[in-house]
Amino acid sequence: MYGGEPTGGDGPPGLEERERARCSACPQRPHCLPAKLEGAALAAFEHSVIHLPTLPQGRTLVTEGEPFEFYYALKHGVFKAVRRDGNGDEQITAFHFPGTVLGLAERASLVWSATEVALTETRICRIPPRLITPSLQRRLCYLASAALRAEYERHLNLAHRDAAQRLATVLVHFAEVMGTLQLSLPMSRSDLASYLGLHPETLSRRFRELTLCGWIATHGRDIDIRDLEGLRRFAEG
Repeated sequence: MYGGEPTGGDGPPGLEERERARCSACPQRPHCLPAKLEGAALAAFEHSVIHLPTLPQGRTLVTEGEPFEFYYALKHGVFKAVRRDGNGDEQITAFHFPGTVLGLAERASLVWSATEVALTETRICRIPPRLITPSLQRRLCYLASAALRAEYERHLNLAHRDAAQRLATVLVHFAEVMGTLQLSLPMSRSDLASYLGLHPETLSRRFRELTLCGWIATHGRDIDIRDLEGLRRFAEG
């Protein structure tokens, strides 16, 4: 597991290369556990949180079935969550963007429910569960319930939409979390197709459909959303 003890060789850097977190200066703090902490409480939290070395693209943070030991706060970059079914086939179940705290659901089961793979170079903080004091318990519950609600609504929308509407729904979501209409998708078309439950060829046809409607323009992974409201209305059906 990335973030464990030094492994030597080509493994992740050792503890001596890690830095203490600086939550007070982090732009993702409003979305993270210490959002409301101040003064001595914030300093104590920072003292026990480790800012891990940069995780390269393609590296695995945690593996499905692995024991849960830490929460991870995503400061920069994007992860994909990968699960295997009974036949060993992979399914992309989520994409995680900056501001996400990984491990909110896993704390109950004590094992990781999916393998988290870096789609880009990422920067993350490692948060020990022992830091969840009574004062942070409410914040943890809020983050967990908000993440669950958002994921439930997203999957509910995807389940009741046709393929083009599913793609539109995801593109609108990406525009919102990335804060831009000029998207450079960090995931491959095959990863996106897996997440949407589509064949790659079907996904390509749906991209062409949205392009012909004038809502988007595409060039490889670069997506220019030209009519966000039109795309949103179509996604909502």
